[in-house]
Amino acid sequence: MSISAEGPAVFAPKDTGRFPWRASIGQFFGTIGWYAPFFGISAILLPAKIEMIDPAQKVSLVASATTVTMIIAIFAGVIFGALSDMTRSRRHIVNT
Repeated sequence: MSISAEGPAVFAPKDTGRFPWRASIGQFFGTIGWYAPFFGISAILLPAKIEMIDPAQKVSLVASATTVTMIIAIFAGVIFGALSDMTRSRRHIVNT
């Protein structure tokens, strides 16, 4: 007695041909709500803390801190993305 299966069932959403406005608006406001505290930290708290350390050089120190942070973020995204691609197994996706 043998049982044959064609594979897992795939449940695709019903295509109505309309743009999903509710989901898009929810995604937009959810993203804003998630990132807003981090923007507040970098825009208000970091300059205030740097002003307590050195009020005369506040502008240049904030500019230096944000520049270094941007450069690290650029390289970290590329490096950790490449490491993730090299170390992750995708056999279940490509069926090999």
